[in-house]
Amino acid sequence: EMLLYASYSTGFKAGGTNTDRIDPMFPQVFGPEASKAVEVGMKADLMDGRMRLNVAVHETTIEGFQSNAFAGNGFNLQNAGEGDTSGYEVDTTYLASESLKFNFAYAKNKAFVRDFPNGTCWTATPWQNGQADPGRTDPSSPVCSRNGSRVSGNPEDVGYLAAQKNFRFSGSASGFFRAEYTHVGDTMTDGNGDPLKLRESYSKVNLRLAVLLEDLNTEVSIWKRNITDSRMYETVFDVPVQDGKLNAYPHEPSTWGVTVRTTFE
Repeated sequence: EMLLYASYSTGFKAGGTNTDRIDPMFPQVFGPEASKAVEVGMKADLMDGRMRLNVAVHETTIEGFQSNAFAGNGFNLQNAGEGDTSGYEVDTTYLASESLKFNFAYAKNKAFVRDFPNGTCWTATPWQNGQADPGRTDPSSPVCSRNGSRVSGNPEDVGYLAAQKNFRFSGSASGFFRAEYTHVGDTMTDGNGDPLKLRESYSKVNLRLAVLLEDLNTEVSIWKRNITDSRMYETVFDVPVQDGKLNAYPHEPSTWGVTVRTTFE
């Protein structure tokens, strides 16, 4: 009923050449990166099989971490000295009854870049707020230290909770109602660590009601996503040749629809 495991693994990513027109202060060629990862965990069936619990703890060290940042006129891909990521994950499914199921998942993951003296400088925050980039030691240089900065695209906290109730209407018709809640922690969206590119945490709630017409091999469902109309951005980036201006790609707002799926045999 229980599995305990431990693993050690290594990885490799090749280097390459920057083809964008980045500042000549940055090297055009970047080197490979290599990783070492350790993970221990447990997978268990509990409560006479009505609950499945998965737990894992992990740590990864990356030498020559390839950090990518948009520098306004091109993508600047450079090697940091080291990248570290560590955290834990919990994932469980619980059958409260034959017709009611719950899912819960949570991941905590911290990821930082260390020993990175030749990173990309902030552009938006100094222009908008007058706050100097603390990593800039030479005002005339486009190179800034990014030691200790967060890895872009990595929220430290992600949580998920779902409940599904199944129904039986007749011998040939059934259905279900499902509710989902997702929380994503704040996320740095670019490799230069500019504070104005930090996406705040957000939460979403999705609902779905479905009817299954089994004789017709058809499912009809009505759904609504992001019912609280939370507004958030996927990424934030500097506008080329316009210091201080930022663009962003937004997620979809609250949406609803009807879906019909049919299987032909």
